[in-house]
Amino acid sequence: MKKIVFLQPALPTYRLDFFQRIFAKYGNRFCVYYSEDNINVSEINSCGLDWARLMGPQRSLFMGLTWQPGALTLDIAKGDVLVACGAARSLSTLLLLLRCRYIGVKTIWWSHYWSSSSSKVGLFSRMLLAKTSHSLLFYSDAEVKQFRSDGRSHSGRVVSLSNGLNVDEIEDFRKPYKHEERAKKLIFIGRLTKKARLDLLIYAMSRPELKEFNLDIIGDGEEGVTLQQIANESAAGGRICWHGASANEEFISNIVNKGSIFVYPGGVGLSLIHAMSYGMPAVLHDNEKLNIPEIESFKEGDTGAVFREGQVSSLVEVIHSISESPIQLEKMSRRSLEVIEGKYSTKHMASRFFQLLSDLGKDEVC
Repeated sequence: MKKIVFLQPALPTYRLDFFQRIFAKYGNRFCVYYSEDNINVSEINSCGLDWARLMGPQRSLFMGLTWQPGALTLDIAKGDVLVACGAARSLSTLLLLLRCRYIGVKTIWWSHYWSSSSSKVGLFSRMLLAKTSHSLLFYSDAEVKQFRSDGRSHSGRVVSLSNGLNVDEIEDFRKPYKHEERAKKLIFIGRLTKKARLDLLIYAMSRPELKEFNLDIIGDGEEGVTLQQIANESAAGGRICWHGASANEEFISNIVNKGSIFVYPGGVGLSLIHAMSYGMPAVLHDNEKLNIPEIESFKEGDTGAVFREGQVSSLVEVIHSISESPIQLEKMSRRSLEVIEGKYSTKHMASRFFQLLSDLGKDEVC
């Protein structure tokens, strides 16, 4: 029986609905192999998921390379499809892709084309390795467009999934965005990393123009202690609430539904999709190259506003300015929901994936 096999470095909760939809279609012909990841706060236990296969933790090798135990011995055979996370530094994944080529397994390289940390050398290496696969699967349509405009090519299909979330679950908890019912509350959702530049927002909160605002932070990470220290030493410390990381949508909704503006001062990614799914107007920086592909869902003046990247004074000015226009905020909220519901959901992702399998000639399992 033909199988569809995913090889992932971890199994974050935001991927569960996407994988469940594939399992609903293919049953026991589908499985996901993944490793434990102590850094990933969204990591879950595979207990109860018939399609999940837990492997050993990834190991560091030499020159920045990594190895995923068990990758080379996956239960795959001719006629199967392998979807591998396109990690250019994973030696085990590269060798597995070569093995698949040899035994007749169709392979899909699933990866960003570019991200906020991409370098020319890294991009070149990643695309060179991607040629070992039969098809390329990017996170956004914008990446596919950029891939082609950069003059790159591939012998197989080059498509995207339009990375999204389980919007159905969010709809169960989302409340209508009515400005008069919202507090002067800013919302941040995401990992507390250097790229998030949350320090800029803390400094902005200390400015007189934003003295009436509170800030709710959902997430944790390696910069958490440093950021809390900055907050405690600032004039805004008492107006900042640290909720920690959570994958519980009901818990998250109780916070977000009271907020008025989502702010992400650094390189934003899936956090933007999450906030827009709640109808939150967003404030982001204006350097698109320093964001992650999900930025394609955002349009300045339509779903939010932008400030000059890295500048606290600009961030303060933009937050203060749009907060003074209830009509504009409500319009941005409506547009955010329209954008998300039309494209950025796990249901839409699954539909695109099924189409890719069909285009790969997998009619016998579709």
